[in-house]
Amino acid sequence: MRGWSFVIAKHNDFYTHILGALDLVISQLKSQPYNLSDNALYTYLIQAFSWTDYEFKFFQLILPALSPAELEPFLAKIERNLAKFGNATPYNQKSCNLICDIIFYFIQHQNYVNASHYLTLLENYDLTENLVYEKLLFTFFTNLKKLLLHQPANTWRRPLSKCIATAKFLDMPNLAEKFEQTILQITN
Repeated sequence: MRGWSFVIAKHNDFYTHILGALDLVISQLKSQPYNLSDNALYTYLIQAFSWTDYEFKFFQLILPALSPAELEPFLAKIERNLAKFGNATPYNQKSCNLICDIIFYFIQHQNYVNASHYLTLLENYDLTENLVYEKLLFTFFTNLKKLLLHQPANTWRRPLSKCIATAKFLDMPNLAEKFEQTILQITN
């Protein structure tokens, strides 16, 4: 009977959370309805008071699958946990990427008020020279804010074009396309 214990499935939070993330993402890709109250990852993230890199990574994974109403309970928690990190160097890159994902999310959902709020949070970052990707996003978003604030086109058009050109030069065609689509969405 001792060997039997090796066969019995054990509860493993990591795998439960992976399955929860996959369930949300697949349901969203298939445009199928899903019940978040049954999702172990969503429940865990809502209940976790303090977030570490583990929670931030899972949140970033499911962010595109969430509706604005499903995202709402996380916003104060995210800001509180990001504030704990401050300008701690190892977390600068990760928190900057998370804020950028949230900004893209709000722009995609045409919530420019919340996008502007997170743009303001992003402007407080002091990024080191080695964070090239993050600096490119930072430059893109600081100039995109000018567009959102209806500043004259000569203040934002050229810097945004340079960001797109830089992404293409660095062989980041998906990012360049994301930049272009974001600008088109706002200008149309």
